[in-house]
Amino acid sequence: MRNLRYAAFVLAAALVAVVSWSVGRGLASSAADAVVVIGDSRFALQLEDMAVNRASYDGKTIRLEGFTLPLAKNAPWGFAVARSFYCCGTDSYPVGLPCEYAEKMPARDAWIAVEGTFRIDGENRPYLQINTLTVKETPGQREVFS
Repeated sequence: MRNLRYAAFVLAAALVAVVSWSVGRGLASSAADAVVVIGDSRFALQLEDMAVNRASYDGKTIRLEGFTLPLAKNAPWGFAVARSFYCCGTDSYPVGLPCEYAEKMPARDAWIAVEGTFRIDGENRPYLQINTLTVKETPGQREVFS
């Protein structure tokens, strides 16, 4: 029984190591990918990886969908492309990527698809410089769990 518990522990440790390695390498892309696509699964994890490893994403093309979330009036960017992240029971909060967009911001909570260039500002804050923005008629998956 003791050997079985030890084997389970080693397997769990190996899984943690693989997940940690994957997060550090980028969950939705590899070096060969031209575009980093942030999809429904692992949405929050991918954004976290982009925040932690921001220098490795700088200049990359990013594609994602979400709802528009206006940012504070004193924020350097007007809105974020966001999803509602559920962590524990009924607790949720928005997670997203701040965006720089030359055109008028879409309506609050509009579901949009964007593609742009990942940038880091002078204060080391990540944001997306949007190249294309499409307002979608049908919203996608608003809630994410990872």
